[in-house]
Amino acid sequence: MANIQINELSKSLKEYIESLCISVDEITELINTLSAPSNHNHDDNYYTETEIDSKLSEINGDMSTNISNLQIDINSKAPSNHNHDDVYYTETEINSKLTEINNTINTNVSNLQSGIDSHTHNYAGSSSAGGAANSVKTNLIIKLNGGTTEGTNLFTFNGSTAKTINITPSSIGAAADSHGTHLTLGTGSGNAFRGDYGNTAYNHSQSAHAPSNAQKNSDITKAEIEAKLTGTITSHAHNYAGSSSAGGTANSVNGLTLWTGTQAQYNALASKSDTTLYFIIE
Repeated sequence: MANIQINELSKSLKEYIESLCISVDEITELINTLSAPSNHNHDDNYYTETEIDSKLSEINGDMSTNISNLQIDINSKAPSNHNHDDVYYTETEINSKLTEINNTINTNVSNLQSGIDSHTHNYAGSSSAGGAANSVKTNLIIKLNGGTTEGTNLFTFNGSTAKTINITPSSIGAAADSHGTHLTLGTGSGNAFRGDYGNTAYNHSQSAHAPSNAQKNSDITKAEIEAKLTGTITSHAHNYAGSSSAGGTANSVNGLTLWTGTQAQYNALASKSDTTLYFIIE
């Protein structure tokens, strides 16, 4: 009986649903669309418990390390109420020491002033303390240009009387500032000549020189040489001019002696002959 009622109820329900124009298949599809599978998860949207626990463990580890480092930094700092009394003088100590120094200076200055105030001995030649010094141990003698006349060119001072000495050029044997025109450097008869120039001229005068009438080799003309060479050379068997043997070196021409050498050798000759032709080889 019960089964008949259930079947009838299902049939009635089906008919009622169909009367709503929604089929069972449509309802099934709607349910499948709006419902998730029984074995679904949300791993793509949320952290799992395992992931959360792992991250909390990392955070706890980092926090422990940071707290440890922070504690090390804190331990290395001085307390806010610390001081350095064992290293530096305090203001009170410095002020005390400065007071001691000032007291010492004031005492020394006072003693020095007392010593100055008690300086009561007489100055040289004075009959009272602090009087003018008017004597010296020995006489002070000033001579002008070896003078012997007191008051003119000889002055003796013993401290008793003031002395005034007028020193003039004439009193010491010096020329007056208007004694005349001074020589100036120059080459005229009324000029002074520089010593270094004179020394150069003297040294030059002591070196070897050619005679005043010596002729430069470059100035000797062919005509002058030919004028000295006379006669005709017919053979080479005879002695050359000035030579004592045939073929010997010719060292004279028509009474003139020939000389050859370098400029240095020429300069070193002690004297030159008017009958010698000097040929300098460059």
